[in-house]
Amino acid sequence: NPRDGTPGFNALTGQHDPWDENGHGTHLAGIIAAATDNGRGIAGVAWRAQLMVCKFIGSTVNGNISDAIACIEFARSNGAHILNLSWGNTEFSAAVSNALWAARADGIIIVAAAGNNAGNTDLIPYYPASLALDNMVAVGASTRTDERWSFSNYGLTSVDLFAPGAALHSTARSGDAAYESRNGSSMAAACVAGTLALMRQRWPEAAPAVAKDYAEIAWE
Repeated sequence: NPRDGTPGFNALTGQHDPWDENGHGTHLAGIIAAATDNGRGIAGVAWRAQLMVCKFIGSTVNGNISDAIACIEFARSNGAHILNLSWGNTEFSAAVSNALWAARADGIIIVAAAGNNAGNTDLIPYYPASLALDNMVAVGASTRTDERWSFSNYGLTSVDLFAPGAALHSTARSGDAAYESRNGSSMAAACVAGTLALMRQRWPEAAPAVAKDYAEIAWE
């Protein structure tokens, strides 16, 4: 949180205490920005990136659309450059779409997980990844042999690219020296978010739609 240096925002409490209750966010944070050259654990894709942690999902692994929008608005109003949206469902929300459209107008790049239902999102959309936004990259999960991870969603027109998302080793919530492996398009989205952070640093004036093209080239 650039206003007071706190870690970010917790929409469930209205405070700035986005403590991770299930490890999902901690794992993604490590993929994106874990420190390097420290002789421990892993190195994040963009290891000097700053993270603005915004929480709307608790220990039940469920969340409300209104809280998700509150997090998007917090990030947008506090200077975020890239939004990593490693969450979603099959229900369209006009309110979420409008919030992300506003983020687009502010020049923010959006990375969204394609989902883990092994489904074709051309036929059954998965939101927000299936929203038609030119500043959004919808990401499916691939294996280390560059095949689609079996549970990852896919779609010729609705999934932009695949990135590593199977058996990714990253930071765990149980301690400062804890690490674990997880699977999913969430992890793949984090890889792409880190890549885009590097590209945004290299080409800060590039339009979000151009950055999306760069990401697709990078992961081809």
